[in-house]
Amino acid sequence: MQPLVDQAKRHKGGQPPVLPDRMFFETLLYLARTGIP
Repeated sequence: MQPLVDQAKRHKGGQPPVLPDRMFFETLLYLARTGIP
């Protein structure tokens, strides 16, 4: 799973955002749970 997380967190426009893996997964789960497009 780690390579997929690293690829998804890549930012193509300058300095990458600082986002811990836990927050990244919590965001994905929140979006999936609430159905926000």
